[in-house]
Amino acid sequence: DLAADIDLERFGASMVVSLHGCGAATDMAIRLATRNRLPFVVSPCCTAKAVVGRTYGPQLRATTGTGNRMSSEHRSGAPSDIVYPRSAWLASALKEHLNGNDDIDGAYATIAKVADVGLGPQTPLEQVEHQRLAKRIVEWDRLVGVRERHNYRVEMFEIRDHDGYGKKEICIGVPDAP
Repeated sequence: DLAADIDLERFGASMVVSLHGCGAATDMAIRLATRNRLPFVVSPCCTAKAVVGRTYGPQLRATTGTGNRMSSEHRSGAPSDIVYPRSAWLASALKEHLNGNDDIDGAYATIAKVADVGLGPQTPLEQVEHQRLAKRIVEWDRLVGVRERHNYRVEMFEIRDHDGYGKKEICIGVPDAP
């Protein structure tokens, strides 16, 4: 994970900004910020790709035959130290909803997929509504996780009048004083 190895102090960085962070790229940008106690502003993109594990080296060659080309899912998947859901808040809500069933990973993956592509047969308006709700859940999960683990103040804003583009969230985090 190259992002974790960037020495932000050396470059005089005062914040982390990520635009169109597909899949786990948003989580990696947030992790870079929290490891360095810097504010962040992220504009997340697709969510379902994050729940796919990243593939490297021989494993990638075995799955693609080349080792040189990664599918979007493999490039955007989360490294093993980033797990979903990101917050105890959402994990608890999913566990309660599942009546103790342990498939929290599967439930989270479903929410992430709905955020990207919807729920299946439904009206176009219903699909957009379900996608927006699922996307807000995923992004609040990220932000609440940062608040729970790293003592950050967090907020989510929505870009208005964005020409129909479905990914409208801007997520901001600022570290609280220690």
